[in-house]
Amino acid sequence: MQHKPVPIFSTGRFSKLMEDYVNEDSKLRPLYNRPHKRSSYEAQLQEKSQHLVDRALLAEVLTDQYASLDIAKRYPLVHEAIDQLALPESFTVTTGHQVCLFTGPLYFIYKIVNTIRLAEELTESLKKPVLPIFWMATEDHDFEEVNHVWYGDIKYRWERPFGGGVGRMNTDGVEEVVDQLQHAVGESPSANELLDLFRRCYRPGNSLAQATRELATSLFGHKGLIVLDADDARLKSKMTGYFKDELLNRSSSEIIEPASQVLNEYYFTQVNPREINLFYLNNETRYRLDIEDGVFKTVDGPYTWSAEEITAELEQFPERFSPNVILRPLYQEVILPNLAYIGGGGELAYWLQLKPLFDRHMVPFPILRLRNSVGFMRRKFVHKMESLNLSLQDICEPVFEQRRNHFKKELELNGQIDSLKAEASVLFQQMHELADKIDPTLKGTAEAYNARQTHLIENFEKKILRAIQRRESEVSRMFDEIHAEAFPSGGLQERRDTYLTLVERFGGGVMNILFDEIDPFAHDFSWFIE
Repeated sequence: MQHKPVPIFSTGRFSKLMEDYVNEDSKLRPLYNRPHKRSSYEAQLQEKSQHLVDRALLAEVLTDQYASLDIAKRYPLVHEAIDQLALPESFTVTTGHQVCLFTGPLYFIYKIVNTIRLAEELTESLKKPVLPIFWMATEDHDFEEVNHVWYGDIKYRWERPFGGGVGRMNTDGVEEVVDQLQHAVGESPSANELLDLFRRCYRPGNSLAQATRELATSLFGHKGLIVLDADDARLKSKMTGYFKDELLNRSSSEIIEPASQVLNEYYFTQVNPREINLFYLNNETRYRLDIEDGVFKTVDGPYTWSAEEITAELEQFPERFSPNVILRPLYQEVILPNLAYIGGGGELAYWLQLKPLFDRHMVPFPILRLRNSVGFMRRKFVHKMESLNLSLQDICEPVFEQRRNHFKKELELNGQIDSLKAEASVLFQQMHELADKIDPTLKGTAEAYNARQTHLIENFEKKILRAIQRRESEVSRMFDEIHAEAFPSGGLQERRDTYLTLVERFGGGVMNILFDEIDPFAHDFSWFIE
């Protein structure tokens, strides 16, 4: 497997906002704390050292969450990492994602690989333990975003009734999806081994959060990855002051408005804050909170409170209050000794709106790392690229432009045919003049020869054009096949293809390739060529 990195923005698949952020454009400089470069992290560490984090509580919660996995014996590096997290000299780098079925799209995997690699590099350069954290978005209530997995061109769905935060759901019915995938995968040993792992992790009795933690730990526990479920009353208790401020003052929207204006003027705003950026969460559903005429209420829900009542509810049951996209990053940075967040372009776009909110609450704003993106090309498609003389840069162009550029040379044959006709016409004229000069009765013979020659040229032209059409059809199909491999449905592989697909195609060693080749400080699109 060859690794051929290209500059990430040469692919044309990322926003101008992300390109300018990575290039440290001056327009964006007020919207973040420090750029992602090696020289930034010592100062980031010093700043975060001044921010108090309840490390003992964090280690206690994690120990409880891992209790069923016997990590001291099965995953000693995870056990060691949780112990280190309790120490004041340790720090974290974090990524997060929804608890997608069987890890969902490949960027779930790539985010974690990026995070682990960055933690390894910083541990070495800072001479302090820097631990990788995966934050599970267990409080998210959009079941439709996590209930399916793609394999090939088929979407396999987990069908079941749903309400509340997805992480609290039990995994009943997931085994039917595994059965369907088992039938589709066939005889691949590596893929079937992974499916067996899915069965174990998503066994009846596990919640979706537990299943995701067990799966992520099975895949990354040997690297010391810590998987955190922040849907916990003890951790939420650290947010009561911030949540109370949000409920009573409702100022988040106003606070982030200047940053949002900058983004809106030159680019776009990823998210729009609400008057109250909290949900009310119970086992039935996750209700958005609102206020009307001084009365707090759940939108489309049965609950109402006065200001005093909702404050008392928050103090007694902090786990019932769930931050939305505006406040979740603040929650993360309050409870973690975190130095950096690793995310995709959409995530970093909304993080760039939030620094004023962090400044207001005197919480250090983390360094933002745009994760590496990855594409894989199987051998048979590489051979097709070679036959068409296509480079990795070429296949990033729209497929219709690739075809057009290719056939420009082929279509030059039309000019050559016209040239042959013109030359034949000159020859006929010379024959006609010679016949008229020597013996006018030969003019008929010359005209017959010309008619035959014209007919031969026309037949030859038809055969040439039919050959081009046949070739065009075959080559067009090759272009479509190459493009579908590199960019399924026109998008990045990582947004649709899954880890199961990767393992089935390239074997279980593909994860080691990612760890060996991903550079957490390079802004690359990593092509891996079979």
